[in-house]
Amino acid sequence: MKRSDLIKLVAIAKTQLGMDEDSYREMLRRHGATLTTKKGGKQVYSATSMGWSQLDAALSELKAKGFQFKAKPRNAEDWRLPRINLVRQLWRWLHEHGQVRNADDDALQAFCSQHMQAERLEWATSPELNKCVEALKSWKRRTQ
Repeated sequence: MKRSDLIKLVAIAKTQLGMDEDSYREMLRRHGATLTTKKGGKQVYSATSMGWSQLDAALSELKAKGFQFKAKPRNAEDWRLPRINLVRQLWRWLHEHGQVRNADDDALQAFCSQHMQAERLEWATSPELNKCVEALKSWKRRTQ
């Protein structure tokens, strides 16, 4: 985990536990934070002055006090979007150069369904999307 991620987690833990500013700064001081100057000229102990091991120790203390890290659920289909966008770009290019009459998404889906078992691009596997991309690329090469 990166140092910047640990700094963010310490700040999230402070909020989740409802720590007041003084006890938070005191906890940082105990774990090795040094005084830094805020914009208003006030000096405070800051997590940004701490090293990785110091931040890890502070985070361990916050976990002992009840902090629970809740990772956001990742969208499993995120990996498809760049490839689907590439398929759409190639389709639009072919349309702009007179190779495709219908630039609609339905026409694109119909073309891609010939190269994959899934009915929609959003449901395609990685190899199926690759087949669609390669078919469109080879069509583009033939027209140039």
